[in-house]
Amino acid sequence: MDRKYRQKLSFSLVQNGSVELEKVLKIYFFSKLFLYLNENLHQKG
Repeated sequence: MDRKYRQKLSFSLVQNGSVELEKVLKIYFFSKLFLYLNENLHQKG
């Protein structure tokens, strides 16, 4: 019983961690994309 509970707990932690990681990666990706587009627009203008 105890071991099963601990496995479930660690599994939910891993799930939550991957969700947080995904959020961070999305924010990082979009900020990089924004900077890239910003630079290109300024160069063309």
